Amino acid sequence: MMSRLPHLTGRIGAVAILLSLMAVAYWGVAQPVINIVDAEQGALADQRLELQHYRDVGSRVPQLTAELAELRRSQAISGGFLRGENETLVAAQLHDRLKSLVEVEKGGLQSTQMLPARDEGKFRRVTLRAQLALRTAGLQRVIYAIEAGSPSLFLDNLDIKPHPGAGRPNGDPDALDVSFEFYGYLSRGSASAK
Repeated sequence: MMSRLPHLTGRIGAVAILLSLMAVAYWGVAQPVINIVDAEQGALADQRLELQHYRDVGSRVPQLTAELAELRRSQAISGGFLRGENETLVAAQLHDRLKSLVEVEKGGLQSTQMLPARDEGKFRRVTLRAQLALRTAGLQRVIYAIEAGSPSLFLDNLDIKPHPGAGRPNGDPDALDVSFEFYGYLSRGSASAK
């Protein structure tokens, strides 16, 4: 019985060494290779998604090209002029445009008034008078958006005053009350006179 014990201990030791070598081989060689393969498969999946995205975008190129051509054509026709069925509808479009610009700047459009349209040469001038409350930086961005946008619009009679509450302890020192007229031109054939 005594002679069998060392023989059994030798076998257990050999199996333990074998298992240890297998664990070292797995964790030292196989697992890093598995990690690399997993990472490459993930990168490949990401690239497939990107490729599908580019194919989707590429398939829209003819549609987008046609839309761009239509926009360029309509812009060339309008040439910076206002477009609309009549002066009242054009004034409503100007009001909506100003309202959205002021709302983006967290200001308040207090009132707008359509002034009588008038002829200037071959064109018809449509004018709105507006009163609004804004901060200085917001006013600058609104004026820029009006004058730099399309159709061509122009500002006149700009009046800027500090908001009455600006000097109070809890008031906003940058608050302004602003009034101005802004206008654009209709080509005589593009709207009926009202």
